[in-house]
Amino acid sequence: MAAGELVRERPTSAEEVAAVLAQGHIVRPVGGGTKNWGAIGTAAEVEISTERLGALVEHNVGDLTAVMQAGVRLRDAQEAFASAGQRLALNPPDFDGRA
Repeated sequence: MAAGELVRERPTSAEEVAAVLAQGHIVRPVGGGTKNWGAIGTAAEVEISTERLGALVEHNVGDLTAVMQAGVRLRDAQEAFASAGQRLALNPPDFDGRA
């Protein structure tokens, strides 16, 4: 990696995320890229995109719990829960299906 060069990683599993983090670089997690504001902090060397971490791993209808990867889009989660007569109890401002 050249000095000042930002590398973008697109892992598909928690193990791949762990491997990137184990390299010791300054990282910035990036979701859908819809909310790029706030305290930026130290300049990142590596961006870790969650775009390929979009699986609903487990949905326990009976006890109202779910396990989702970091990149699950809110719209997709709501659709999955709706099929069981449930919903994600979240009301983000300006919701357009992405977070």
